[in-house]
Amino acid sequence: MLELHARIPDDEWEFARTQLLRHRFARGEHLAWEGRLSQGLHFIIRGSVRAYYLADGREHTRSFAFEGRFTGGSLMDGRPSYVSVLALEPTDTLSLPMSLLPVLYERHRCWDRIGRRIAEQNWINKEEKELRSRLSTPEEHYQLLVEAGSLMTRRVPLRHLASYLGITPETLSRIGRRIARRD
Repeated sequence: MLELHARIPDDEWEFARTQLLRHRFARGEHLAWEGRLSQGLHFIIRGSVRAYYLADGREHTRSFAFEGRFTGGSLMDGRPSYVSVLALEPTDTLSLPMSLLPVLYERHRCWDRIGRRIAEQNWINKEEKELRSRLSTPEEHYQLLVEAGSLMTRRVPLRHLASYLGITPETLSRIGRRIARRD
């Protein structure tokens, strides 16, 4: 996955391998908590997670991540996280301590390039989601997810997907039935 962004010399791989920690999270276990510093940046080997925040006494889903993606809680500037990250299914990760990121960036330019490209992709994904939510109805947004074969429509519980779309589970259920009748 990382090699898609930059060629990593063997000695850099060896150094990184000595720093990575393998974690196994049970379904319902938190990888990160809102209001706390995250201990690491997690690369998901297997499983899925949901990032959410609390507002008005309710959970609001911000995003999902599946195999081959990174997740964490804290911002890169060392401030406490605005979101909690919860395993939706048994999830295995490789974790890189946050304190190691600046060390890697200084060690070799491949790490800097990888970090930049991952940040760019995350920014693009965020922009696309924001535009979809502003320019599309929840039904159109859900239809786009279905047409794209998104893992969200197959592996995420209805209540969390509804929260992500900004609607109630009952409304999403009605939307799903309408779409199924049309197809």
